[in-house]
Amino acid sequence: MDKAIALLARSLEICRLWDIRQNLPRVAVALGNAFAATGRVGEAMPLLELTNERAKNAWPRVQLAQGYLLVGKIEEANSVANKVFQSSLARGYRGYTALSLYVLAESNLCKDLPETAKAEDHYCRAMALADELGMRPLVAHCHVGLGKLYRRTDDLQRGKDHLTNGVAMMREMQMGLWLERAEAELKAAN
Repeated sequence: MDKAIALLARSLEICRLWDIRQNLPRVAVALGNAFAATGRVGEAMPLLELTNERAKNAWPRVQLAQGYLLVGKIEEANSVANKVFQSSLARGYRGYTALSLYVLAESNLCKDLPETAKAEDHYCRAMALADELGMRPLVAHCHVGLGKLYRRTDDLQRGKDHLTNGVAMMREMQMGLWLERAEAELKAAN
C-alpha cells in the first residue's frame, strides 16, 4: 500500500502541476481510498471531499462511496452509492452497478441497526453480476462480506464457508491488505 500511496501522490502532484482536471478526481479518490484503507483518515478526507466536489463520472463516484465507507461515513457512502446505482442501472453500466451494490451492502451492514436482509440481497446481487462480468476481486469481497453478515446473524457455517472462499480467492489474487483483513475475519470465525 505504501508504494501505491507514493505513486498516487506523485500522480496527483502531476495532475495539479499540469492542470489535468479530467484525471484529478480519479487520482484524488484513489489516493484518498489508499489513505483510508491504511487508517490515515485525516489525509483521506480532504481528497474524498475534493472528489465529491469535482467528480461527475461513475468511476470516481463509486470510489468516493467506498472511500466514505472506509473512513466510517456510512450515510454518505450509502447516499453516493445509491446515486451511482440508480445512474448506472439506468445507463446499463453493469460493472458500476455491481460495485455500487457492494458498497450498499457494506453500508447496510455497518449501520447501528444493521439491515441484514438488505445487505444480503445487495451482496448476492453484486456477487452474481461481478461473477458474470469477471470481476474476481469484487466477488472475493462479496464472499467476505457475506461471511461477516452470516456470522453476525449466527449462521456460523455459512459465514465460515463464505470467508473461506473469499480468503482463497484473495490469496490467489495476492490482494495484500484485504487478504490480511479477510484472514483475520476467518480466524475469528474458527
